[in-house]
Amino acid sequence: MKYKLLAAMIAGALVSGCGSSDDDVAPTPTLKVQAYDGAIWGIIGSYQCGESKAVTVGDTDFDGFIAITDSAFVNNPENCTVTFAPDANDANYTALDTSNNKNMSNVTYVIPKGMLEANKPATASPFSTLVAKQLDGAEYSVEAAQAALKSLGLEDITNTGGVDITMLMQNTSAAMETLKKSPELYSKTMATTVALSDIQALYPNETADKIAAVTKNQAAVIINQYPTYPKASADSQKDIFVVVTDKTLPQETFDDYASGDLTQEEINQQKPLPPTDSLPPVRPTDPDTKPTGGTGGGDGGTGI
Repeated sequence: MKYKLLAAMIAGALVSGCGSSDDDVAPTPTLKVQAYDGAIWGIIGSYQCGESKAVTVGDTDFDGFIAITDSAFVNNPENCTVTFAPDANDANYTALDTSNNKNMSNVTYVIPKGMLEANKPATASPFSTLVAKQLDGAEYSVEAAQAALKSLGLEDITNTGGVDITMLMQNTSAAMETLKKSPELYSKTMATTVALSDIQALYPNETADKIAAVTKNQAAVIINQYPTYPKASADSQKDIFVVVTDKTLPQETFDDYASGDLTQEEINQQKPLPPTDSLPPVRPTDPDTKPTGGTGGGDGGTGI
């Protein structure tokens, strides 16, 4: 009799334990995707897999992430594209770079089909956006990404910077931390990124080749003015950012920059880009809180 009682008690314990605790609920499979040039807070993320309609996920959190739980995306992200873009229906829409509080409300970043991998970091950046534009609907390849870097004058990232192309494209924040070990290359990459993001926002209908050529020259101008960018100077602890606008880069200058590499004399003659102090916003108690404002205009990127 006591054995039957013991068995009943054990069975009862098992039944009461099953489904009665949140610990027994399997977590929902999720793949987080980051909008990054510095983390972009408040930008609207969406994805599209195969021939399916695009699905809007919502705005990024303070760290630049959206969380996608669609099994078609989570299990086979290589079949999907991701777009981060402004909310055209929200008059109060604001997106900020949380590294410096720069307004990023005009920015659009894209991840091309074939770039993402299951269970791997996922990032949309100015780099991935340029590659997507160059591919023009074709599937991503490492070779395409390497060609994009070369067109920007950044082939040394993978040659001497200690960063492989997959890390740069998929986990851009980690790649940039690694590049800090090579200060000159890091500053050049930062200047190139701010120029690329701003120019993509200013001239979205220009070809990828022209955008890359103009970015390369604009980055050279930035580094000529601020050799330790984003530091204000070599002996300064202050971070700055610059904004490429239609005033500093009008269509006429864009066309000139697209025609070939500037000489050092021509670089010296370019209009200076005024610096803005980097003042990162305070992290909100709830990281999903939407941003409410920013500085530095809404014309592009900051440098990572």
